[in-house]
Amino acid sequence: MSLAEVRLWGRRIGAVRWDSQRSLGWFEYDAPFLASGVQLAPLSMPLAPGIHGFPALAGSSFQGLPGLLADSLPGDFGDALINTWLEREGRAPESFNPVDRLCCIGSRGRGALEYLPVTGPCADEPVLLDLATLLALASDILRRRNAVQSSFAFHEGNEELAELLRVGIPTWGAAAGAVVAWHAKSGELRCGDLAPPADFSCWLLKFSGVSGNGEHEAAAASAQLEFAASLMARKAGIHVEECRLLEESGRHHFMSRRSDRNPEGGKLHLQTLAALTHGDDRQAQGGSWEQALGVVRQLGLGMDALEELFRRMAFSIVAHTRENQMKSIAFLMDRSGRWSLAPASGLGSGYTNFDTPGGAKGGQPMSLNGKRDGFLRDDFRHCARQLAMKRGRAERILDEVREAVLSWPACAREAGVPERDVRRIAKMQRLQFPG
Repeated sequence: MSLAEVRLWGRRIGAVRWDSQRSLGWFEYDAPFLASGVQLAPLSMPLAPGIHGFPALAGSSFQGLPGLLADSLPGDFGDALINTWLEREGRAPESFNPVDRLCCIGSRGRGALEYLPVTGPCADEPVLLDLATLLALASDILRRRNAVQSSFAFHEGNEELAELLRVGIPTWGAAAGAVVAWHAKSGELRCGDLAPPADFSCWLLKFSGVSGNGEHEAAAASAQLEFAASLMARKAGIHVEECRLLEESGRHHFMSRRSDRNPEGGKLHLQTLAALTHGDDRQAQGGSWEQALGVVRQLGLGMDALEELFRRMAFSIVAHTRENQMKSIAFLMDRSGRWSLAPASGLGSGYTNFDTPGGAKGGQPMSLNGKRDGFLRDDFRHCARQLAMKRGRAERILDEVREAVLSWPACAREAGVPERDVRRIAKMQRLQFPG
C-alpha cells in the first residue's frame, strides 16, 4: 500500500492512498483545509468530508486517481524516464503505482500541488544543461522503450542521465522534452524543476530530432509547425503562451513559457479541462465545446473568458489544428482562490502529426452543436446564443479568425516550415462556412 501526503503552497491539504486490489487512488481532504473553503477541484471533487474515490477512472488516462491529482502525473516521456530509473534500481516498472509516480514528481510537477515522501532522482541545484547530450540520451531511452528487449546500460553516477531524469520526468504530454529555466540575454539553459535563479524564467522545451518521439518524430519540422500556429493564433486575437524557437546544432526546438509559474517562479494551481470534468482525454472523440464553455461559466469567469474560449474554438475549427483540447485547455487558481482561464497552449500540436490516422486529416476532437465536421455558420451562432453573447459578436469573431488563418502561409514561412508542409496544411484548413 502506498500513501502520500498532498501539499499546496507549503500547507497540507490531504492524503492519497493507493488500493492495489481495485487499481484506485483514495483521497481525503484534511479537516483544517476543509474549513478554508478553498475549492481546488470545484466540479469533480468539491470540498466534503470523507474519502473520495472514482472507480470509473480506473484504467483511464487518470490511472485511477481523482482528476485533481492526475494532472500531476508525468506524460509519456516522463513515464519512460521513470521506468528507466526503476530498471537502474533493479525494480520492475509494474511495481511502481500511480501514487508512487506522484511521489517521484514530488514538488517538481505542473501546477502547485506537491507530494511527500519524495522518491526517485532529485537534486537541489539548478545546474547548467547540455542540450545535445540530453537529446542523445532521450533518443536512446525512447528507442529502447520501443524495442522488444529493453535494457538500459547506463553507468552508476552518470550525471547527464541524472539531469535528463530531473528535467524530463516532470514534463506533461506525449512529446519528449524538459522543464527548463532560460536566461533571455545569454540563452543559458538550466534545470527548471526548481525555483529559477535570478533573471531566469520557467519554460517547457519540446525536443526535436529525437528518435521514437511519437508524433514529434513524424514531422521533421514539428517545432516550426507549432511556432507558426502560435503566430497565427496571435493574429486571431488569442491569448497565447509566450513561445519561441531555440536553435541548436541546426535543429529547432519549441519552447513555451509556463503559465503555471509567475514571473518570480512562484507556483499557480492548475487544472486541465480533463481534470475538472473527469473527461478521459485518450478517448478518440471526447468532450464538446459547449461543455468547455460551461466550465468557464461554472467557475464564474465572465464574458471576456467566454469570448476568449469561443475564439479558440473558432480557431481550432477553422485552422483545423486538432490539438488535445481536454488537456490543452487549462484553468489557473492563485493563492486567493481566484480562477482564470490559462493562456492557450499546444495550438499547433495537431499539425505535427497531420499525416497519421489521428492527425489533421480527421474530424475535430471536440464537437460543436453535436458535429465534428461539416460545420455551418449557424453552429457558431447557436453556441453564441447559448452564451448570451452580443448580437453579431460570433460572426465578427469567426471572420477575424478566418482572416488570421488566411495568413497561414506567411506565418509558416516566417517560422521556417518547409513549403511542402505549408501547402498540405493550407489545404486542410476550413475557410468557408455555408449559412
